[in-house]
Amino acid sequence: MSLRETVNSVDTNAKRQACMELINEDYNKLGQYKMGEVQSRNIMIIGRTRTGKSTIKLLLMDPRNVPDEMTLKSGTKDPQFQTFHIQQQEVVLNIIDTPGLFERSNVESDIRPDEAILKGIQLCANMEITKFHAICFCVALTSGINAQDVEAIEKLIAFLGDEIMNNSCLVITHCESKDEEQRNRLKLELEQDTFFKKINPFFKLGVYFSGSLNSDDYKHGNESLKNQYLTISDYRKKLLDLFIKIEKPFPISEMIISQIRQANDSVEQKTVQLEDEKQKNDELQSRIKELQEKYLKEKCLADDLRVKYEQQERLVTDSRVTHGQREGQLKNLQEKLQQKDNIIKRREKCQAQLGNDLKKIIEMEEHQTKKLEDN
Repeated sequence: MSLRETVNSVDTNAKRQACMELINEDYNKLGQYKMGEVQSRNIMIIGRTRTGKSTIKLLLMDPRNVPDEMTLKSGTKDPQFQTFHIQQQEVVLNIIDTPGLFERSNVESDIRPDEAILKGIQLCANMEITKFHAICFCVALTSGINAQDVEAIEKLIAFLGDEIMNNSCLVITHCESKDEEQRNRLKLELEQDTFFKKINPFFKLGVYFSGSLNSDDYKHGNESLKNQYLTISDYRKKLLDLFIKIEKPFPISEMIISQIRQANDSVEQKTVQLEDEKQKNDELQSRIKELQEKYLKEKCLADDLRVKYEQQERLVTDSRVTHGQREGQLKNLQEKLQQKDNIIKRREKCQAQLGNDLKKIIEMEEHQTKKLEDN
């Protein structure tokens, strides 16, 4: 390279470097909407209803959150997807909160665990999420582990395969007031639990704890809130450390997604059929109600007619009784008249006899008188 070419090259490089230094300085001071590459972690939370799944999400967001008071019904009816940014780590958490397994509805039937899991995975597929870094299975400290939990785990493995175990953990909720000694004792009790022994191999990421600021303690301003905050902050850190360090997610294959979508379509078809059946049932119930109302009206009319008939029947009976009484009175009157008539006839006969006797006496007296006159 000639001297001229060397000088021109140095001058160009120096100018380029000087320009970029000014640009970098301006961007660093005044640049807006700066972007950086972040890592994403996809976390699915599943478990029976009222086990504190949504409370875990609140804990991860902010340990100062106070959940709403407990109710008998689950607060999550459909799967929910939310994204949170861990600023210090440049990590994004995608949290999928699923409906409660075995949720009791108003028609006394349970949401099947496979349907709830299907909804959660279907939502992920729709959001182009095809891998899970962690699946957190929740159990409440107050209710423990039962046969339904075992069934839900078996359903999940049946859907996704045994490999999902490598990305699964157990989270025991409602432990905001438990110290380390109590937590260790809980773990020992779990290891001896009949149901947990069946699903223990599933949780290869381990057993963790969760909790929240107690709403009753918050309401009354109890000092125990401070210890609860320190305890759940430790729970939160351990969970976030777990999520951040997971580098090998569990992939959801296209075949599984296809099967899930087909199953979801089947569920939707059944839902449509159920809605049709419900509509038919509502129409039938409406028709039954109309017939019942018509029956009640006709029954009332029949009752009125029966009352009127009974009244008329009583009137007829009363009339018959009155007529009979009158006939008896008339007969008695006739008998009395007959008796009077007989008395009159006897009197007339007696009077006639008396008249004849009187006439004979008069004639005899006249005859005696005449005889005396002749003598």
